[in-house]
Amino acid sequence: MPSPEPLSLGTLLAKYMPPAFQVALRLMKIEKEWDQVVSPQLAGKTKPVSFDRTGLVVECVSPAAAQLIAMSSRSILKAIEKRWGQAFPGIRTVVVRQLSRRVSRPQEPRGRAINPDAKTVTQYFEENAEKFSNKNVALALARLRATFEKRFGGNEQK
Repeated sequence: MPSPEPLSLGTLLAKYMPPAFQVALRLMKIEKEWDQVVSPQLAGKTKPVSFDRTGLVVECVSPAAAQLIAMSSRSILKAIEKRWGQAFPGIRTVVVRQLSRRVSRPQEPRGRAINPDAKTVTQYFEENAEKFSNKNVALALARLRATFEKRFGGNEQK
């Protein structure tokens, strides 16, 4: 029987990923919400870009911004640990001419959401539940299969 509270596929994958990937995902979240960790003015002149054995690496457009990050490092590290549960040993600043930008375009909505009916999901879950030790994985795959078939047509491979 499906669990009462479904988990997303992303949540399931995050639970079983190696620790380095989990840290990388947290770094992406930190980068995305950096202006909430430091002031919006300082966030415009700094950017967390990576981590290494010394800690979080932050690019800064000026020595003054680097100095502000260094002076605030203890409170920044506490805020990061409290918000995302990621502890870094310290912060290393790197002064650059221009902050590196990731090329990302805003995602356009691609149409309406496809929601499979519960009967189909339950059917696929019951067919494959015994193959997986984790029932949440079986449920996520049942939802994926039902969504795929609703989007692209019936199962012609039987």
